[in-house]
Amino acid sequence: MPARLDGPWLGTQRLGGLTGDPLDAVWEAAALAGVAWLDTAPIYGETDGAMERRIGEFLSAHPEVSVATKAGLVRDGRSFRPDGRARTLGGSARASRDRLGRIDLLQLHVPDPRVELDTTLRAMARLLERGVVGAVGLCNCTVSQVEQARAVLPVSSVQVEVSPIAATAVRSGVVEVARELGIPVLAWRPLGGADRVARILAHPTVAGIATRGGTSPARVVLAWLASLGVEPIPGPSRPATVRDALGFRPVTLDDEDRRSMDAAFPIGSLRVPRAQRRPPPSEREVMIVMGSPGSGKSTYAERLRASGAVRLNRDARGGTVDGLLAPLGRALADGARTVVLDNTYATRAARNGVIETAWAHRVSVRCVWMTTPDGTCEVNSVLRILDLLGRLPEPDELDRSGGPAALLAPRVLHRYREQLEPPRLDEGFVAVDAVPWAPHEPDDRRRPTALLLDRSVLDTAPAALREARAGGRSLWCIGWTPGAAHGEEDRIRERARELDVVLDEVALCRHPAGPPRCWCRKPLPGLAVLLASRHGAPIANLQIVATSPADRTLAAKLGIEAVVVPSRGRDGP
Repeated sequence: MPARLDGPWLGTQRLGGLTGDPLDAVWEAAALAGVAWLDTAPIYGETDGAMERRIGEFLSAHPEVSVATKAGLVRDGRSFRPDGRARTLGGSARASRDRLGRIDLLQLHVPDPRVELDTTLRAMARLLERGVVGAVGLCNCTVSQVEQARAVLPVSSVQVEVSPIAATAVRSGVVEVARELGIPVLAWRPLGGADRVARILAHPTVAGIATRGGTSPARVVLAWLASLGVEPIPGPSRPATVRDALGFRPVTLDDEDRRSMDAAFPIGSLRVPRAQRRPPPSEREVMIVMGSPGSGKSTYAERLRASGAVRLNRDARGGTVDGLLAPLGRALADGARTVVLDNTYATRAARNGVIETAWAHRVSVRCVWMTTPDGTCEVNSVLRILDLLGRLPEPDELDRSGGPAALLAPRVLHRYREQLEPPRLDEGFVAVDAVPWAPHEPDDRRRPTALLLDRSVLDTAPAALREARAGGRSLWCIGWTPGAAHGEEDRIRERARELDVVLDEVALCRHPAGPPRCWCRKPLPGLAVLLASRHGAPIANLQIVATSPADRTLAAKLGIEAVVVPSRGRDGP
């Protein structure tokens, strides 16, 4: 750990509710304990900047203490949201500097998925170049984000949650990669937070080492984390716990203590570099078949099962993805030559549990990545729902937990796309095989069987619709009419008859605005797939009249042609 980021560190998030004498007592205890760094953020405290102003007062009396703050997470009512825009970052950093007096380290609180990361990083680089901040770092990031940041600016820190029972940042590889790159790793909530600290400190291994060493369980945990190469940032809120947490450095753990802690908690794997834990290639193999819901994982895995592989699937067995690790270990211990696990496995952390379990049995791991297009995954998800229900479900049916695995809400696919970390060999795979989608139905576009249209087309191009109908195509009207009363379909059919247009189907989504909770609102493919299924029509043989961006997006998802019909005004029958 570079000297300038050496602790002890004190996290200040939990101090937001303290004022007057209680806060002064905490500051005094921290100063006497030799605090070297304070970690804060503009959103800590009851109002924006409240904690930073209090820290600024403390720093004026203790200039030897350094301060790290953050930017990129803003208050939004009673919650918070990422904001990685350059203007927001610049304004936030300058306001923090005014309150604190200086910023020794500015960290991006969380990447904003709505803003290109390079845009955010360049804004931070400008703050560094102009002397607004002394150094810059990242919080709550992925391996690829660390690599991307290093191409734009000098990354002085990576801050992630690491505790004996918070292993995601370790399993994702970001901690090990940062250490390999020489970037200090700062661990927030190292004792598990207020809701889990008692569980950690009461762990028999922790308590036993503390008793034998004549020290506190908290100091044992913090000293152990430091021995793994991370700098813990405890967040105590009382003078006694401040003195205890910040005084962990004199605690010495012997080899037996470290081995016991490493065995008791999953992040102990950090002790041995990944390259040394990786077994040589073996004839036995674990296969991770990953991809979006609806990407064809089950079909692929079932072929492997039919060839003799042991198949483990969360949907079939119930429980969680991590709950498959114990059955995986048992199958490998029983000598299984090939085990296949087909689940989404969107993140490196999710995949790492499988890798580590296989490695413990000296078995290689291969990744099969179903690269099915997003739109096709949505279509397949709708088809699975129709197979189960014979209809499209209402939003409340999709929101129920514990229901059939096939009843996926659109947000589940969206969440996969947001979380996806593409698989890479450096995770420990012997190979990463990308498998493209293989459609089940023939792609025969020689004779379009149906034309999808919005109700507005009835008034703008009735002649073109009559021509399409005369040419043998069915006319299916689909649309979004939020809150429309029942009978709206009949009114649309009546308007069509007035224009001498025959509609074969009218299907509407009545669900309200906002993030879609149903499959029937364009550009989601539910209504189109429902009608195609009802009529036995190949989806590839549909066409859609493009009257909006939603129509064009729907066409792309379905893999069909978006056509523009000539508008001749209200030419009547």
